[in-house]
Amino acid sequence: MKNTIGAMLMVLALAATGTAQDLNGQMLAGGYLGYSFGMGDQFDEYNHPNFKDEINAGFSLGGQFFYGLAEKLMVGSELMLQSYSRKIDYEDDADPNFNDSELKFSILANALYSLNYTEETALFFIGGIGVYDRNDLGLGFNAGILYRMNIGDNLYVYGMPRVHFLLADPGGQMIQISFGLQYSIGNY
Repeated sequence: MKNTIGAMLMVLALAATGTAQDLNGQMLAGGYLGYSFGMGDQFDEYNHPNFKDEINAGFSLGGQFFYGLAEKLMVGSELMLQSYSRKIDYEDDADPNFNDSELKFSILANALYSLNYTEETALFFIGGIGVYDRNDLGLGFNAGILYRMNIGDNLYVYGMPRVHFLLADPGGQMIQISFGLQYSIGNY
C-alpha cells in the first residue's frame, strides 16, 4: 500500500513541472468502466468453525461531471456503481455453498487539480470524499491520478488509477483501475 501511494506521489511530482492552460469555466462530462481490488478488514477471508466467508470487490461503472473554478482546479461529482461478491464455502457437504453478488451505489464529491494540461494530453490529481454503500452507508475518500489523451473534437480517452479508503467498520481499501471517455463541453 505504501509503495502504491509513493509511486503516485512521484508521478505527480514529475508531472507538476509541465505547463497548464486555464481550466476556469470549462465543463467536463465523462464515464468509465473499471475493476476494483479489495483489501483490508472489510475484504478479508474469515474462517469460521464450519465455513469460510469471503467478500471481494469487482467491476465498477461510473459517471463524472466537473466544472472549472480556477486556472488549475475543477470540482465535480461522481456516481459510481460498484459490484461486490460474497462466497461462503461450507465444510459439510450437506450444506450448499453460497455465492451472491450485488451492486452498490456511491456518491462522491471530487476535485481535479491540473499537473500538466494541454489540448492533446492532460494529467490531473483526482481526490475527494464520498458516501460509499458497502454493508451500510459510510464515509470514505479517494485519491489518484487521471491521465487523458485527445481522440477527436473535444473527446478524450482516459485512464484513472486510484485508491478508495472506506471508513466504515470494518474498514478497507479498494484499488480501482478505470478507463473511460471524457467530453469537454467548453468554456462558459
